[in-house]
Amino acid sequence: MDYNPAEIRKLLQNALSEEEFTSLCYDYFRPVYEQFSAGMSRPQKIQRLLEYCERQGKFDDLLAQVRAINPGQVEKIIGSGGASTSPSAGGSAKDLSHIQSLLDIKQRRLNVLIEQKATMGPHTPAYITMEIQTLQAEINQHKIELGIAPAQAEPPAETPAVSSSSDTAIQPEQQLFVSYAWKGESETLVDKIYETFKNKNITLIRDKQNLGYRGRIKAFMEQIGRGKAVIVVISDKYLKSPNCMFELIQIAKNNEFYERIFPIVLEDAHIYDPIDQINYISYWEEKTKALNEAMRTVESAANLQGIRENIDLYTEIRGTIAGLVNILQDMNTLTPDDLAEDDFKLLIEAIERKMAE
Repeated sequence: MDYNPAEIRKLLQNALSEEEFTSLCYDYFRPVYEQFSAGMSRPQKIQRLLEYCERQGKFDDLLAQVRAINPGQVEKIIGSGGASTSPSAGGSAKDLSHIQSLLDIKQRRLNVLIEQKATMGPHTPAYITMEIQTLQAEINQHKIELGIAPAQAEPPAETPAVSSSSDTAIQPEQQLFVSYAWKGESETLVDKIYETFKNKNITLIRDKQNLGYRGRIKAFMEQIGRGKAVIVVISDKYLKSPNCMFELIQIAKNNEFYERIFPIVLEDAHIYDPIDQINYISYWEEKTKALNEAMRTVESAANLQGIRENIDLYTEIRGTIAGLVNILQDMNTLTPDDLAEDDFKLLIEAIERKMAE
């Protein structure tokens, strides 16, 4: 459903008192609330909330919460739904041009992936198959918005949504991944694990081998989060890396965190002392604060896509790192030297049991 941000902006200005607006953000949109600072005006706070809801697809949640506080104003300003008119039902030429541009870009990307898939055949990585399916759905939706495709258009025959008998690429839920920070001891260790597993015909998915040129990094990290088993090499650099922590959070979000991870904790990862844990929390608080302050130096808050998403991520990391580290420190993990001593036998046996489930 499409929403009109101007109408929702007006609603937030008129339907809620300052106290109600602040409580709404604190209770239901904490990543936005934690971006608020002294001196920010109400319109600036509303802009942050609108941008967050647009990025996260949470306009439905926002309207539901406002309706619970002031249903009369919601009906008066928004109506019973809140959706704006779709482009295909009379959108502006500018809207249609933007949708057509997105369609062209995604179609070109899809064509490249289809060629890669045809070349790789049964060895096609799952993330390519998944991206093809995602692009097909998005392209079909854009065509519907432009009025040039039926609502139930089927995906192209050459890239079936469900693998055929000739397409043996497996979904991430059946694969083994590794999550680690590049360079240094972590990468050296992963290189050894990768070669050992390869010699034993165990497929280990890692970014440097399986994320192709111009591959979507975030989509690949989300694939890691859904993996059936994930080797996680925890280092100080890992715990301070937005990408690594995003992967760890994705693993946790896909349930059975304890059962699916096989952690290796390096010596420089200080996760066992509570003071050191606090230092990691402080690190992410400072990252969030520094980025917030940097954003306030620009004259306009418009067109900061990506930067605001980083603030959301930093806030989420700060809110989850203590719980995730607590699980990791409670697991009986071996050192890299212990694991390598018998050619990673203990690690291989544990993973084989998990993959056989």
